[in-house]
Amino acid sequence: GRHMEFDPAVMNAEKLAVAQKHGFRRFSFGIQSLDAAVNTAHNRGAQSRSLLQKRFSELEASEYALETSCDILLGLAGTNPEQMTREIEEILRDHKPNKIDIFMITPTQEYVQSHFNGQIQLFWDHLKQFEQFVPKHLDALAPRYNYTINRGQGHRILLSRIPDHTRKRAKKSRHVRSYNPLSHQQGAPVNVLAFGPSARSSIFGIAQYQNMRQDQQWYTEGYHIQRRDEARIHLCYELRDRDTINRDTFHNLHQTEFSQRFPLAHHVWSTNGLLDPSKLLLQPQSRLERTKSLMWLVEEEKIEEEVARHFGMPLDQNHLYHLFQPLQTQTRLPGGSVLENIRDKHITLRLRNRSYDFRVAPGWNTKEAVRCIALNRIPPTDAPLLRKGIAVLRKLSSRNIKAQTADEKTSL
Repeated sequence: GRHMEFDPAVMNAEKLAVAQKHGFRRFSFGIQSLDAAVNTAHNRGAQSRSLLQKRFSELEASEYALETSCDILLGLAGTNPEQMTREIEEILRDHKPNKIDIFMITPTQEYVQSHFNGQIQLFWDHLKQFEQFVPKHLDALAPRYNYTINRGQGHRILLSRIPDHTRKRAKKSRHVRSYNPLSHQQGAPVNVLAFGPSARSSIFGIAQYQNMRQDQQWYTEGYHIQRRDEARIHLCYELRDRDTINRDTFHNLHQTEFSQRFPLAHHVWSTNGLLDPSKLLLQPQSRLERTKSLMWLVEEEKIEEEVARHFGMPLDQNHLYHLFQPLQTQTRLPGGSVLENIRDKHITLRLRNRSYDFRVAPGWNTKEAVRCIALNRIPPTDAPLLRKGIAVLRKLSSRNIKAQTADEKTSL
């Protein structure tokens, strides 16, 4: 089926009519909060109640039987549990969408810095109020307005309206479980074509990209993905929202078993008594603990990239040359190895006419600038000599980063 997700501020009756002419029957949009000041503070514009009323009215007035969905975000700075529960009730009472997806916010470092003074514990304390208050109140609220409730693993709550035979009824797809354009929820690969600033597109198993705008110029930013990435996304979303992995759905989408695709996560979860392999069932956990468990699905290199980004330390070829200056390629290092090559996130050392590749990664703490991870098997006779060269590279990177930091403080 054809589904459109839109920004309420840019949709109008004319655009809606064109979309319906081309076969779109499911429409969704983000509300997040009915508080215009909260939306403004989160770069969503002053999205007002009157604007949302207009969009809902246009959808309801359609000659077709449409399915409408919207989402709410709990834990935004400037909101409280009682307020958000009242807002959800207002939407149920006044607009009656087919579905409301209610999510708990997952913060980035930048979000914590901007809204919680950089203190992650302040954020978790704030979110805990919503986790304790909202779900139990929705248990009573949902049936009052003729909705069923499906509660996820501490992150997502889905409210679905029980069909009202006096209203126009949209044709239901047997696969659609919510309006999120995720392949595992549809039971089949999903491709998304997005328009407008910040909109995200995806081609299953091939690429994800986003429309960006800077200085009045449009450009596209994205990256290639593989089936392995799709499988990771599948598991992260599925286990974020519930405890069980649907074995058949996973196999149909990814042509492999979970234990074969992610053997490390399977081993760690099983060893710790968290996973029942026969049912692919994880034991219930708090949201924070579940998030930590899901990190076992993420490849080490991807975590390293995120850490490097967080510390503002790109590991491209030019930056590595800067980190290791004044050394250049073909420089002989202590121990007798030679710095043979420098490229993005990698270096090559040559010793006794044999080359060894190393992945350069950020240090795990402030005492070390970078780590060098061997990608080849190193004979015991060569290991001590290579360590001497690596130690010099790490020492130089620490010195150069400290010098750069001092220069930046001086310029301020």
